[in-house]
Amino acid sequence: MIIMLVLDTFIYLIVAVYIEAVFPGIYGVPLPWYFPVTASYWCGRTAKETDISASAPIDSGFFEKEPSNLKVGVQIKNLKKVYGTKAAVQSLSLNMYENQITVLLGHNGAGKTTTLLMLTGMITPTSGTAIVNGYDIRRDMASVRKSMGICPQHDIIFEDLTVTEHIYFYSRLKGLTKSQTKIETTKYIAMMELQDKRNSKASKLSGGMKRKLCLCIALCGNSKVVMLDEPTSGMDPSARRALWDLLLKQKEGRTILLTTQFMDEADILGDRIAIMSEGELKCCGSSFFLKKKYGTGYLLIIDKGPECDSNKVTALLKGYIPDIEVRSNTESELSYLLPENRVSVFEAMLKQLESQSRKLNVHSYGISLTTLEEVFIRAGAQHSQEVGRHHALSSEVDNLPKPTYTSGMRLIASQCLAMYLKRYISMKRSWVLWLIHFVLPTIFVLLIMLPSWLIGITDLPPMPLTLSEYEAPITLIEKGDDMGGNYQSYKRSLLQEGYRVEHGSIVEKMLRLTRVSPNIVRKRYIVGASFNSSEISTLDLHRMWPTINVWFNNDPYHSPAVALGVALNAVLQKITNCSLCSIQFVNHPFPFSEDTQVTNIAKGDSKGEQIALYTTFAFVFTSCFYIMFIVRENTCKSKHLQFVAGTKIPIFWLVTFVFDFITYILVCLLTLTTLACFQEDGFKTAEDLRILSFQIIKILKMEDLNLKHVTDPVHYVMLLVPHYSLASALSESYITFSFQKLCEKMFKICAQVGLDENDCLKNVSWTVMDACGNLEGSYYKWEEHGIGRNILFSCIVGLVLFLLIFLIEYDTISRPLKLLIFKCKPQYPAENSDEDFDVAQERSRIRNMTSDELTSSYDLAVKDLTKYYKKFLAVNGLSVGVKRYECFGLLGANGAGKTTTFKMLTGDVRMTYGEGWIMGYRIRKEMRKIHKVIGYCPQFDALLDELTALETIVMFSLIKGFRRSDASCLAEKLADILDFREHLNKQVRQMSGGNKRKLSAAVALIGDPTVLFFDEPTSGMDPATKHFFKNVISKIRDQGKCIILTSHGLEECETLCTRLAIMVDGNFRCLGSVQHLKNKFARGCTFTIKVKKESKAVTTQVIEKYVKDKLPMAQLREKHEDLLIYSISDSNVPWSAMFGILEKGRRTINEIEDYSLGQGSLEQVFLSLTKRQND
Repeated sequence: MIIMLVLDTFIYLIVAVYIEAVFPGIYGVPLPWYFPVTASYWCGRTAKETDISASAPIDSGFFEKEPSNLKVGVQIKNLKKVYGTKAAVQSLSLNMYENQITVLLGHNGAGKTTTLLMLTGMITPTSGTAIVNGYDIRRDMASVRKSMGICPQHDIIFEDLTVTEHIYFYSRLKGLTKSQTKIETTKYIAMMELQDKRNSKASKLSGGMKRKLCLCIALCGNSKVVMLDEPTSGMDPSARRALWDLLLKQKEGRTILLTTQFMDEADILGDRIAIMSEGELKCCGSSFFLKKKYGTGYLLIIDKGPECDSNKVTALLKGYIPDIEVRSNTESELSYLLPENRVSVFEAMLKQLESQSRKLNVHSYGISLTTLEEVFIRAGAQHSQEVGRHHALSSEVDNLPKPTYTSGMRLIASQCLAMYLKRYISMKRSWVLWLIHFVLPTIFVLLIMLPSWLIGITDLPPMPLTLSEYEAPITLIEKGDDMGGNYQSYKRSLLQEGYRVEHGSIVEKMLRLTRVSPNIVRKRYIVGASFNSSEISTLDLHRMWPTINVWFNNDPYHSPAVALGVALNAVLQKITNCSLCSIQFVNHPFPFSEDTQVTNIAKGDSKGEQIALYTTFAFVFTSCFYIMFIVRENTCKSKHLQFVAGTKIPIFWLVTFVFDFITYILVCLLTLTTLACFQEDGFKTAEDLRILSFQIIKILKMEDLNLKHVTDPVHYVMLLVPHYSLASALSESYITFSFQKLCEKMFKICAQVGLDENDCLKNVSWTVMDACGNLEGSYYKWEEHGIGRNILFSCIVGLVLFLLIFLIEYDTISRPLKLLIFKCKPQYPAENSDEDFDVAQERSRIRNMTSDELTSSYDLAVKDLTKYYKKFLAVNGLSVGVKRYECFGLLGANGAGKTTTFKMLTGDVRMTYGEGWIMGYRIRKEMRKIHKVIGYCPQFDALLDELTALETIVMFSLIKGFRRSDASCLAEKLADILDFREHLNKQVRQMSGGNKRKLSAAVALIGDPTVLFFDEPTSGMDPATKHFFKNVISKIRDQGKCIILTSHGLEECETLCTRLAIMVDGNFRCLGSVQHLKNKFARGCTFTIKVKKESKAVTTQVIEKYVKDKLPMAQLREKHEDLLIYSISDSNVPWSAMFGILEKGRRTINEIEDYSLGQGSLEQVFLSLTKRQND
């Protein structure tokens, strides 16, 4: 047997390995069915692929020439993947080189992830192949994986393993020895700055640290090919920058493929950038190449003063570039697009601008080259159609339907409808959960009812009437003049059963034993018999007949029947001459006695009490279902978003209560119907079933413990707990019902023999007398077995809990409670000694204005906004005013205080100190009014998963007071504007992250709010969608809205924000327009020189010497085969001078193919100012 089990184990193992190899499922590359007989499977492939020459691109005009001095690490050859009839990847050919980072860009659905899955062996290509580190992915994936590291988009880690254990585990999997693994572990922990977390479990790490750990896993073990799928997602800009520096150091000796949604990340890291669209590769080359190919030229941004005349500035520039285009004109900035083909006039034009800057009231200016985002948009498939469609959609923002608000009772009805639809639709879509909720009590009822119903047990089981039911019985036999031989038969039957038999005169023996040992007589002498002859006359005959006199002890309840049974069996055996023959006597039906019934009812041992126990136990679980939705709504912040939209607190909670109460009644009715079907006493009529209105839980009181002096006070206290109170009411109601039924039956029997109730009670046991003598018919009495106390206490608790909810929601008791619990004194902003001049100036201006001046000048104004969490200062004395037509940006690392500031401004948390006004309403006192004029797009989507996008917009529109028909039209309009019309009827849980953000933004726009809060609105969007969404926000801002924005995308802030502030440790570190901050903090610029491919190394030296002579402060930051990248930290060199030097170099040095010049980015400002928080 053991040998067969071992053999079976090996057989099943072989079969499992074979099936796994041939049919790997969704993820994996299948081997041919005959793979066990191939030599390559057992011996491996000893030779690498030799054909790794670069394949020519389809359209060389959009593909930069391949580098000739680098080794190909990954070569993709006509790779194709088809799902059904749709090609996810179409004939993709691309080379990736060692010592380089290749960035793969594309919109959602472009084919990036599918390409990564094919390269890593997770899915099989439909056609084509790829050579990874010399091995074919279709024929030798095992060898490919030995040298590959992967960092997926989502964290795939072991929650219970530490950081050290993760790196050790994966390094060992990749073939490193123990000593090498220890070195590798120490190296990467130090490199990722995870020393303090090396022994922490992965579950305890922050999101950014988990991304670092995933990157460690990909790089460790000498991975030659590394695939990184959005490795910096969820990180703030400073954390991303640290990871960029690490990747730039680690790319030596590796081939790295990276996908990202951040264009600045692709720009900095990408040695070569490939852009996909609709499954096809559209272009590939360096950032410089792509910007020159697709770019619109340079962007000139002017930081203008309050008295600057934009028309005069434009006229000056048009003197040099007649077709110059004004890109934007805000209160603080003026920007122009400068065509690159007119770069030769830049020097003279900028000199003229610099000389007249004071006259034109121009504070400063800066120049930047086309961003990579613009390249991405232009390189996409069907670009002209996409741009035209997006322009048309964003222009529809101007035509948003203006709300026609309802008020009074119509508004109340509208909000009630919204709250009802929310609950009803969520219940309908979660039908499995609600089915369990409805049938669970019924299942518990069936569990108790079905067994007894099927078996038919209503009383005690049949009781055999034999001497075996008694302990060591003794039988007395008196022979007399027995003539029939029954004596011998009687004696023999008793001895066969093993009973003790004694002989003699029964009367004499009983008299003697009763005097000596009465207890023994009572317990052991159960039956006896005397055998005689009697003369019986029949007609004319007189004859002597044998007779048996049966004796029995009248103490045992069933002794007469037992005595008669023993005697009759003796006669049967004598007549039939069969010693094995017998008659079996049983007592059936065997009902409970009145005493027993009363005792069982009082103790809760009756069947009715068991039914109550099971059903009320089921209702404990049922009550949890009502909490689940409310908790989930509060956790995902949907409840707060509904309040921000204008939901009245009483309506929210009353509709919730009514909906839950109705569903609870339905559950009760279903349970009652089930009980009625079984026709169980006490549960079969409408009058009986009323006691089941108190079904929650059954808690029994233990009377046998003799703790009445303790249990009575505890009982009164516990009546304040709803579950206990209702369970107690159910128990007491059933006891009252059962006593009534039992006593009425007894009184009817007594009436038949002419006894009244008092006389009847005198002839029963004390237990029955006590139960029936004190019985009153009312269920609702205050005394014992009444439920009057339960009803009163439950009503009091219900009212108190409702009052408590409203006190909490209206924030009436939070501050007194905090003062009482934490003993907090009023907390004020902390002094900031190194405050920036612009921040201090803004603070002084806000403090010196009265509240009337602030509300008339600004749509949003805060003065000394401060938030403490106990003793932790999260936000410290912020003062700023934001006007209409402004987009104010809040930047900062994670934990800087941005989200806390948003929560205070939207009423999610109370400010500790300070004051604020939104559209003239005080934030402290008039938040309900503020909610009517603001729109809020939170950082994390506060949406209900069960609702569709259409239903979500309709719900919030009804809350705002729209008619339902108008709400549906508005939903379609917003879906068109934000470009998610095709997803309008999808449930939220089925939508992608980017489309969820669009829906959250649509909710913020409902009702045409004047002030809009966007907390990282573009997170999860691909670059094309981000670009489109920014256009929409720009249109909204230009309509006269006041917008407050936070984002980790710094390019996004550069485009949208008219002013911004960078927060560090809860303080404003700087404040002003983007160009003002660049000129102030991002000193210097960066320029790139493109060298002709055919040029020799000596030419590069000539260029380097020219730059050193003309711009000695320039530092060579990067040097590639055909690119030289310099940075200048001295901001005193005029832009006109730098353009003049570079333009002269291009004319005099033939080997310079092109150049670009741009100012430092906002990222440099951010990193320099947030360094203190990181430290």
